[in-house]
Amino acid sequence: MSKLRITLRQHTPLIHFQPEQQGAILRATEFKPKLDRFLINYAFGNNEKPKENFERYKKYLVGYKKNVRDKYEDFQDKKAFNYKLRICNVVKLKSSCEIQKDFPLYFGNMGKNNFNRSKFVFCDTLDVELISFHNEIIDKIIKWLPGFLMKTNFGQRQSKGFGSFYINDLNEYFYNGSKKKYEKDEVEKCKKLKHRFEVKATYDDKIIKSKDEKYKEQYALFEQINEFYMSLRSKLKKQDPYIKGYALENKMTWDKDKIKSEYANKKIELNYPAYLIKDLLGLSVMEKWHKQGFTITKTHINGEIERFQSPIFFKPIRKSQNKFIVYFEGRDIPKQFLDQAFNIKKDGSGDLQLKTPKNFNIDDFMKYVIKNNKDKSLKIELS
Repeated sequence: MSKLRITLRQHTPLIHFQPEQQGAILRATEFKPKLDRFLINYAFGNNEKPKENFERYKKYLVGYKKNVRDKYEDFQDKKAFNYKLRICNVVKLKSSCEIQKDFPLYFGNMGKNNFNRSKFVFCDTLDVELISFHNEIIDKIIKWLPGFLMKTNFGQRQSKGFGSFYINDLNEYFYNGSKKKYEKDEVEKCKKLKHRFEVKATYDDKIIKSKDEKYKEQYALFEQINEFYMSLRSKLKKQDPYIKGYALENKMTWDKDKIKSEYANKKIELNYPAYLIKDLLGLSVMEKWHKQGFTITKTHINGEIERFQSPIFFKPIRKSQNKFIVYFEGRDIPKQFLDQAFNIKKDGSGDLQLKTPKNFNIDDFMKYVIKNNKDKSLKIELS
């Protein structure tokens, strides 16, 4: 039997849907399934040849039995590795005050009748403990854990950077009771996504009404992440959002210009076919257009798509007090979201219909963003 215990450091607040529970923090029931999927896809190469690579790891699965339950079809999408995982030794856990209504990139507590209010939960560090009779699977976890944590956040709004944990600053772990250590270069090699920018999380006490210093620091961090995210799809300080410019460069009219032309009586020269391109960065089924005084709704014509998550993933890592490195990357948009028609209505009426593009390369879009970045306060770098 093998046992691994490793201390993780928490870098951003986790938004917990049941903060009233005693010891509410990172949940093993969320951590383990994500880790299992990551191992299947990366450590065992499942993305390339699922059925062939299944042979490499099937003996480590819960329920595997040779010549009885050992075929790919026997497990379908319920593949769990045979090890136990628990979260323990939580240091300085505290449930923050209720999340402010205007906290950047969070909307879950809005509404007068929302009684099940989520809260931030913070801790300095916590331990993840794993035990298995399969020594090989523990060895795989040790090798792949830094990469898994770099590509994974937890809790609500995780793609926006909430719930970020990473390996402890000493790079230490305990294997069968003996202290071991990752090589510094090994961990640093994993500590990157495709792009990054630095954030100095300074704040104004008059704006952030909280007595919690960590809350204020996090507010300032997410305010800057939000500004960057908004510049991609919605607005920029002194120029159009990047997605509009990218659409024009690729001979497309972005959806907002078409909607303005159709429903706001705006005379806009539309030189190219219009597409619902902004929403590939996160579908918003309802938008309040305050300046125009109406509401826009978007409904998938077949009723199958009600939401899809933004493909931009943020991983903030705290460098020192009030300083963070925000790693980020674009992730491939599932094919089922491309070339899909949506009905676009103004205040519940109208017959405008727009499709998402047939093709959209998220890496090409991010290259366009970096090439056209004119914000001197935001230096985007390749990791």
